[in-house]
Amino acid sequence: MNTQIKTPTWFTVVAILAIIWNLMGIMAYLAQAFMPPEALESLKPEVQEAYKNVPAWATAAFALSVFGGFFGSLFLLLKKNIAKILLWISLISIIINDFYNFIMIDSISLFGMSALYMQIIVLIVAILLVYLFNQAKNKHWIK
Repeated sequence: MNTQIKTPTWFTVVAILAIIWNLMGIMAYLAQAFMPPEALESLKPEVQEAYKNVPAWATAAFALSVFGGFFGSLFLLLKKNIAKILLWISLISIIINDFYNFIMIDSISLFGMSALYMQIIVLIVAILLVYLFNQAKNKHWIK
């Protein structure tokens, strides 16, 4: 007897949107990590200084947040348990990165309020993805 529970279409759509969202995060990470010198020189001096002095642990947190979110979303779509670990890694890394951006340096003064708004959205999406995984697991959409 087949006891597999059908996953709703909206779950698949949300997982695909989460993959796209995290691909945009990967592009943002790569744009920052591999910024050409000409692009860096075109920024305000204080922003240049901030980019030049990012500690390795903050860069690692940024990378883990976007790649963890991408692969977590991919495995969410594939209904694999590993999504839980990856989504939690992403969420924790976002919090670490936010600590750097808003406590150790003043990203709001460097980039304006849009930096805060964007990070709030990023954090909410990460929390919702962890929540979605838990709901999917509880409803047996993920084995």
